Amino acid sequence: MRAAVLENVGSQLILKHLPDPTPAAGDAVLKVLSVPVLNYAKEVFSGARPYPNLFPLVPGPPTPPRPQLIVGVSCIARVDTLGPGAVSLKPGQLVFFDATVRARDNPTTIMLQGWIAQEENGGQKLQAYWRNGAFAEKILCPVENVHGIPEELLEQYGAGKLAWLTCALVPYGGLLAGGLEAGQCVMIQPATGHFGTAAVAVAIAMGASSVFAVGRNNSVLDELVKKFGARVKPVVVTGTESDKEVYASLEVDMSLNLYPPGSPTDAIVYGLSALKSGGTLVLMGGVLEPIPIPYMEVMHKSITIKGQFMYPRSAVPKMIGLVEAGLLDLNVFDDKMFKLDDVLEAVEFAASKGNRGWLYQTVLEP
Repeated sequence: MRAAVLENVGSQLILKHLPDPTPAAGDAVLKVLSVPVLNYAKEVFSGARPYPNLFPLVPGPPTPPRPQLIVGVSCIARVDTLGPGAVSLKPGQLVFFDATVRARDNPTTIMLQGWIAQEENGGQKLQAYWRNGAFAEKILCPVENVHGIPEELLEQYGAGKLAWLTCALVPYGGLLAGGLEAGQCVMIQPATGHFGTAAVAVAIAMGASSVFAVGRNNSVLDELVKKFGARVKPVVVTGTESDKEVYASLEVDMSLNLYPPGSPTDAIVYGLSALKSGGTLVLMGGVLEPIPIPYMEVMHKSITIKGQFMYPRSAVPKMIGLVEAGLLDLNVFDDKMFKLDDVLEAVEFAASKGNRGWLYQTVLEP
């Protein structure tokens, strides 16, 4: 098979011909149809965003040598071969591979296959076996991370649009963690990035009565209203102290926070004032700085603050169900397709414009 290999942080992806993987008990081998190229992939590969994996974490020659890594995240695929123990999946079946791999003997230990593996005695033990991601023609993965997709959805949307499941599942996990119910109000901070705009779409699909979409980019906020209608309420912020009054004027049942690394913490603190009594704040972003929590406000308003990394395995069939029922229309999303031969161009495209702001995704099609 052909695959895009990262030999070291800071090195360039290389296309290689490698042996096809062979499944053992509890494994599946899938033929990849489409896989997203995340907008920050270039940062991960260069080391600008230092993700721990089982290969050197600094540029330069590995000492001692460590295994190369086929990169990539969740994907749309067909079942190729199955190891002993699989009873429902069938060769040729259309599936979604969920890269959120959990240890079978400790589900709190998680890695994102082909992307990030924390702790030498945790996620990296998983990565030592289910090592490689989906920037390849085939992928070896745990059978429990493979979920069937109705063939009709491939006919309706194509593999590129279906790859949006990867992105939509992330905010879906946060909205589930916050207990969003139909008829409730939710605030998305920010709603103008890749995961934020997907969060707006998912919240609408889940029956939110109002989705307060926070951002500085007026044009994107306007597009969200055009796409999803009056249930989307634009909240224009400036990144200054005047935003306090903007947030204080809102009343929401929950707030989903998706701020990336480097974002200021002020917006998170200001956003707490938008929550009703009994409201919930869900933290899902990559903010690295400590957040000063307003103790008395949180206590008197009985606010719940929850952290959520990714989503539970049970979320995947539910998300597929939302699409199958027509509640989440994948046609609101756009995609730019690249062949595996053009992986370097795809990474550059995603970093420069492919996933910035609006509902747009860069996709590899091996």
